[in-house]
Amino acid sequence: MSTLDEEDRREYYRIEDTIALEIRPLSAPAAASREVLLDESPLFNLLSELHLSEFESQHLLRQVSERDRTLAAYLKVMNKRIDLLGQVVAQTVLGKFGEPQRVIISEGGIEFSHHL
Repeated sequence: MSTLDEEDRREYYRIEDTIALEIRPLSAPAAASREVLLDESPLFNLLSELHLSEFESQHLLRQVSERDRTLAAYLKVMNKRIDLLGQVVAQTVLGKFGEPQRVIISEGGIEFSHHL
């Protein structure tokens, strides 16, 4: 593979975004522990489950839409309401974490600026 192809591929797998980011320093013993890999954010886990359930239900909504357009329209409205509630929760959490930060996510990790 040529150098140009490798650089194109590296750019292709790089995502720039603005996210809420919580940064906490770890002590040496805590960093060595396997428990550090566990997610301690119940709210983040709930939001992840919300998105996963939406993804899993999309094919069911298409099937309902083929049989009953009125019911499908109603379910889409309910889905929109749930999305809005999720956004309200996410905005509330943003206040806890502070201003969103610019990050670059790639195969190698995440790049961000942080000042102590």
